[in-house]
Amino acid sequence: MEWPAAEIEVDEALVRELLGQQHPDLASLALRETGAGWDNTLWRLGLGLLVRLPRRASAAPLVVNEQRWLAELAPRLPLPVPAPVRTGRPTDRFPWPWSVVPWFDGVPGDRATITQPDDAARRLGRFLKALHQEASADAPENPWRGVALAERQDTFDERLEALAAEIDVDAARAVWDRAVEVGPPPGPAVWLHGDMHPANTLIAGGTLSAVIDFGDICRGDPATDLAGAWMLLPASSMDRFHAAYGAVDDALAKRTLGWAVLFGLMLLGIGLGGRPTYEAVGRSTLDKVIGPVAATESWWTRIVPRVEPMAPGMEEINDGETTWRFDRDFLESRWECLWGRGCLGIGPEPAADLGLGCCSIGADLGDEDEARMIAALAAALEPDLFERHAEADEGGIFHDEARIHTRVVDGACIFLNRPGFAGGAGCALHLAALAAGESPMEWKPSVCWQLPVKVDWTPGPGDTEVATVHRWTRQDWGAEGKTMAWCCTEGEKAYVGERRVIDSLGAELEAMVGARTYVELRRRMDEPL
Repeated sequence: MEWPAAEIEVDEALVRELLGQQHPDLASLALRETGAGWDNTLWRLGLGLLVRLPRRASAAPLVVNEQRWLAELAPRLPLPVPAPVRTGRPTDRFPWPWSVVPWFDGVPGDRATITQPDDAARRLGRFLKALHQEASADAPENPWRGVALAERQDTFDERLEALAAEIDVDAARAVWDRAVEVGPPPGPAVWLHGDMHPANTLIAGGTLSAVIDFGDICRGDPATDLAGAWMLLPASSMDRFHAAYGAVDDALAKRTLGWAVLFGLMLLGIGLGGRPTYEAVGRSTLDKVIGPVAATESWWTRIVPRVEPMAPGMEEINDGETTWRFDRDFLESRWECLWGRGCLGIGPEPAADLGLGCCSIGADLGDEDEARMIAALAAALEPDLFERHAEADEGGIFHDEARIHTRVVDGACIFLNRPGFAGGAGCALHLAALAAGESPMEWKPSVCWQLPVKVDWTPGPGDTEVATVHRWTRQDWGAEGKTMAWCCTEGEKAYVGERRVIDSLGAELEAMVGARTYVELRRRMDEPL
């Protein structure tokens, strides 16, 4: 499949002309082209907006659907979506409606690496659960999305024939035929995104941060959207996705895999036409849904998560939605941070004299909101408290445009003031928070103030989750953990504090698990065993 050609040439002069005529208060903002999708050309406007203009006449009605419905749906959705903030009318120079929408930081899912797949699965499941409510009678209908799979039979056959040399034809047809056999979906039609492939998602901080491009918004079979999970997530995270989304019966699961096969074929075809990231997504999707795992009967029904038995030495508290499991031995221990008092760092060689602590690889940021917060705080830092102020002014504080990781300068996070700096050694954000009389937890990236406590999330029964709170181990550092000369939670060196971890890190634990759970945990740990 070839990428469709634009039917009208859109350049900066035309975009500025449209803005000047219809939204003059925006016309002077910085403007740069960021790319073109299947249907729209995209121009970033200032720091927080994006102009979306149809490339083809067939895309114009899709813009109208977004303008009509997305603002109504957005408030109930748990992820950011680009509900238009301004709308544009056709003119003599540009014959179709167009929109100004919010700009969201992140990298499209077809070009990003998801480093937190279980978190992304949970976010996607909750997003689709919130979206998939009964649609109003006047909601758009789409002849290519949300319909009975039998209505897409010709398209499937065409794509399968065209790609016969690339895939296992018999396996693909077997999955498709099973899906068609269950017939059209019963019950009321629900709201759909309609085009939930990875390029219509944004990834930041290693996880799903936004869902974009609602041009195919319509009413119909939720299986159309659920197929997006197979395109975006690894198979190992599908149980987490299902736990967050809720019940998926046998028929819906089969239809979902049918749609996933069709989308996989379409993306592979587009990719072979010159879009390598689409090719990769198409092949990955087909490998998952026509491979041996998806072909087994257990994958045709909702995965029921099996909760592993609790390990010895753990304390369990159930708050209704989450079963919390705490590493009691660690919380009872006298671990304390040794930064500046003999911490050897996390590098391949011990380096207490460098004062790097665990800052030598920078900080991963949790989401777009956290990135915005850190950027705003960094802009307020004065040079007398921020040793790398000049570098931040010149090159920014983020590793790249994805804004998911702080920049590393001279072997450490840009915010780390080195020993000997007049304003004080340590995290500039931490020092500035103290100077302002505020908690450093309100200023620093969450991963920084949570260390050395780690929370692992797994699906629980029904719509619940199991959260295991434990010490951060060498394995939790990922690749860096294999080469670290020292891990502060190992051995005895850092277990020299005067107070228990549950006391010394009480504020951090309470912020992580909630006040009620923390109070109950303290009560239990203060009782004699």
